[in-house]
Amino acid sequence: MTLQARGVKILSGRSIVASMLGTAIGGILAMHDSLAKTPKGNMIDNPDQVERLIARLRQSLPLFATVTPEVAAIIRERSPTTADPQRRYPITRVDYAGDEGGIVCKVELGPEVGDGALFASITHLRFGHAEPIARQIAGYQKHRVKRLRRVGQRS
Repeated sequence: MTLQARGVKILSGRSIVASMLGTAIGGILAMHDSLAKTPKGNMIDNPDQVERLIARLRQSLPLFATVTPEVAAIIRERSPTTADPQRRYPITRVDYAGDEGGIVCKVELGPEVGDGALFASITHLRFGHAEPIARQIAGYQKHRVKRLRRVGQRS
């Protein structure tokens, strides 16, 4: 299944691959097939928490975050010399990909990668403790990962 919104193509299935303006940028968000079958009573995200967090994230843009090893591997595929796991990448956009996808962030890769960008799940990003909303982000990440594990165990 393919969804198109605001120039971003999202392919759904075992994983979601985001591409911007029709150019594959290699951002992979790991998803389990059972998420698409999650009953509405078993929502992964708390809608009120997500709404408040997205509003605060958008007010705080740009933010800076390091990436997990999984995202660093994707960046390394594009440009082997730029995938520094300690590098703080600018986050310039935040969107909600529904309960299945969660909060996704646009990670600017910089001129070393042809000014490319990728969309990554907020659970694959690490924000410094100095960020004013780091506590809320960490709370969302912990809650979401915990719920994803529960959903995965049931399937």
